[in-house]
Amino acid sequence: NHIVSGLYLGRNRSHWSLLEVNTRPNALELEFTRLVVAKQPVAALIYTKSDWRYVPVVKRFLFHYVDEDETDYETFYPECPELFYNSVFWDVKKAAFHFQQGSTPDRHDPFSGPNLRFALNSIDKKLIKLKAEANYLSIYRLLFLKSLMNDHTSHIADCWRMFHSIVGRLEYLNTLNRSLQDLVEFQLTMIEYGLGNDSPLEGISLGKMTTAYRQQYDLIINSSPCLSPTGFFEWFRLKMSECIERDEATANLYLVVDPSTVTNLRAIETATRQLAGALSADIVGCSPDVSSVLASLVVPRSERVRVLSGGDRRTDSRRPPEKKQQRRRLAVANGTTKRDPLADI
Repeated sequence: NHIVSGLYLGRNRSHWSLLEVNTRPNALELEFTRLVVAKQPVAALIYTKSDWRYVPVVKRFLFHYVDEDETDYETFYPECPELFYNSVFWDVKKAAFHFQQGSTPDRHDPFSGPNLRFALNSIDKKLIKLKAEANYLSIYRLLFLKSLMNDHTSHIADCWRMFHSIVGRLEYLNTLNRSLQDLVEFQLTMIEYGLGNDSPLEGISLGKMTTAYRQQYDLIINSSPCLSPTGFFEWFRLKMSECIERDEATANLYLVVDPSTVTNLRAIETATRQLAGALSADIVGCSPDVSSVLASLVVPRSERVRVLSGGDRRTDSRRPPEKKQQRRRLAVANGTTKRDPLADI
């Protein structure tokens, strides 16, 4: 009931299937070592069958070096001080180890002033980046975590509304979509290595998951809060018709295992994400508290970078003075003269 999609290495999420891991161990070791030393993320993706769908489970690896007497340590994963406050541990010892070896200012109390400020400052930096990307759903997730860490309830109601809004439902659709993409790519890899008949992926279960995805898409996209553009659902049905086929004998629906299926599903995911982004911006406009928080997020002056022509980079936000004659240039094309007014730009 488990399908190992493989490893995802580095910030670019380079994918290594389980078959590649077994057949190219030396290449994997070199790449793995290089990325771990550079403190880049390493994760494994596993799908477990639950009722009508395959549920993705992500295992993130956080590597530590600790000497024998535990007086010196070093971490080999991206710094994320707020991760401890957003994790569930099986026992207190594991929680204590992760906290004490996690590069925090104070290794004793996670809710001491320095540790909380360290984690909250990290969240604020991520919020600034997400604001620039207009990734509002992720912003609400961090605001929810920040409220819990501060023991403050100001944003919890707003976050609950966002998570249960049409935006949250569209994100759920995209989660199903990405799972279908991963499972098709998994089966393509099995076929490439001549192991298609030995694959743990069940075609009938994948068909049920595809049917549920289509039904949920119909229900959500055509609901009144979605405000999807005219013809959007017809476009979705056209794309999906290229990805599915029906068994004439059993009338069962199957997802076509082909690279074109991944391409079509990825196009649907992109369009759905753009629709969710537009709707999430509307929800932010209806949340005065969240809007005020976003308005207060300003990139520190020391981090402002402006790229100028010629590769020069300036950290000062002020524009250098320009002479009047520098603002007007003559572009002389073939067959024109400098007195041609059309050449003056």
